[in-house]
Amino acid sequence: MKIVRIISGGQTGSDRAGLEAAIAAGIKYSGTVPLGRRAEDGKVPEKYVGMVESDQWSYLPRTEANVANSDATVVLCHGAPQRGSKRTLTFAAKHRKPYLVINLNQPKDKVIQKVVEWLKTECPLAEGTLNVAGSREETFPGINKAVIDIMVEVIKMVNHEERSIWD
Repeated sequence: MKIVRIISGGQTGSDRAGLEAAIAAGIKYSGTVPLGRRAEDGKVPEKYVGMVESDQWSYLPRTEANVANSDATVVLCHGAPQRGSKRTLTFAAKHRKPYLVINLNQPKDKVIQKVVEWLKTECPLAEGTLNVAGSREETFPGINKAVIDIMVEVIKMVNHEERSIWD
């Protein structure tokens, strides 16, 4: 699947890293955020234009909206998914959307390869929207930069590859 848009809930860590990777790669981004642009560090920054506010303060409605409005979801976390990441997987199953959980406690090159292979084999669309979710920066300091680096490489690899929709 060629990634034409990244969406996320705008939370610190993996969510914002997905948005930053989209910006760096020059592709579209958007997503649903809680009412008031609520985030653990206060508010989702206004620099992320085009984000849609949910009519609820809770994180769960935006989590479900982002899964439902994407073609596939990748959850990038350290160890097993926790809290909102676990709920993301529940919503992916509910909406019958493909998802991949990536444990970042492995070499970066291996992570990139797994995501690229999954997009090639498990995501049936030629082009699509990828929901990026996962651990928060407060819980795992440094995850933002790690996920930006990973997702920029993933986008480059899947979007600049010459392949037919019949592959």
